[in-house]
Amino acid sequence: MMRLAFRADIGGIIKLKADARDTEILVRWIRVLVQDLELFIAWLVVWVLLHFGMIVLGRILLGPGRGGPASVVIAVEAFPGFFVALFAGRLGLTAQRLLRIIDVVGGARGASQSPPAWTQRRGILLELATPRDFDFVIALAVVVALEFLLR
Repeated sequence: MMRLAFRADIGGIIKLKADARDTEILVRWIRVLVQDLELFIAWLVVWVLLHFGMIVLGRILLGPGRGGPASVVIAVEAFPGFFVALFAGRLGLTAQRLLRIIDVVGGARGASQSPPAWTQRRGILLELATPRDFDFVIALAVVVALEFLLR
């Protein structure tokens, strides 16, 4: 669902062939990094546009000095804001892990050794950093929880 809504096909640019197991994992980390980056940028743009759109429409419809209904403000700010925070965290995790794998694999290949086994496994961090449609359910739960706490 996310890929249908936001797809600039930046992730499709990387079409590397993986000949070794560590190269395959490295390519997967690069793809996840690119996906997280494009989704972070898309959600940031959506968040800013909704925020300023809500300010402009609130001024026109409700008049100056009056805020919008709290339930609308929470939904408009929290839903895209959650994704901006989520993908910012995933970008940090992915970039750090990718740089670590590149350093270790490059050092091992430079010394004509085989890379450590952890560089050749997918691992839980790769799964956590990969964008999923389930993220929408979590964001919706956060918005509902905030709405419930407000009342």
